[in-house]
Amino acid sequence: MEPELQDIFDKYFKYLTDEFGFQITNSVYDPQVFGNFVIELSKGEKKLRLASDRSQIFVELYDPVTGWMDKEQILEENGISSERYGSTYGLWNGFEIQNQSVELQEYKNILKL
Repeated sequence: MEPELQDIFDKYFKYLTDEFGFQITNSVYDPQVFGNFVIELSKGEKKLRLASDRSQIFVELYDPVTGWMDKEQILEENGISSERYGSTYGLWNGFEIQNQSVELQEYKNILKL
């Protein structure tokens, strides 16, 4: 993993490996394109993908029964509305990296992490 990406991972998501038992299986980082990245992790049959696109972080989870699903879809299906965050300049604040980091910890049971 690129040092810059390792720093981001360590600051916001290190608990995924240290506490939740995931292992990083793949990472791609492009500092020339808005610092976009993808980090893929797995734990048994459970997989997790963190993708940054222009500083917005998207989280997808995979399990053999449901396939890939967006974290927001899983939370909404469990009664947690996307209205929990506002927006800035038309962009939903829930995709900010610190919010995604906190929510993976806060909703780990719902997300079956």
